[in-house]
Amino acid sequence: LDFLYEGKTSAVPLEVKGADNPKAKRYRTFCREYAPKVGFEISQNRIGESLCEGTRIITLPRYLVWNIDHDAS
Repeated sequence: LDFLYEGKTSAVPLEVKGADNPKAKRYRTFCREYAPKVGFEISQNRIGESLCEGTRIITLPRYLVWNIDHDAS
């Protein structure tokens, strides 16, 4: 877990990774304990969506980080 972003209704976890196959143990623990609706993974070039402990994880490349406000609502 690298950052917490203040969303409109709750804290949104952010994980920033340089590798294509990141291991994010603290991120997974945060999602398990606090059950946010959505979280983000910032990567070099991937776009995707997955689930982490019931949290919707949106993966965005760095150049799309400006879009977090839209997706965090």
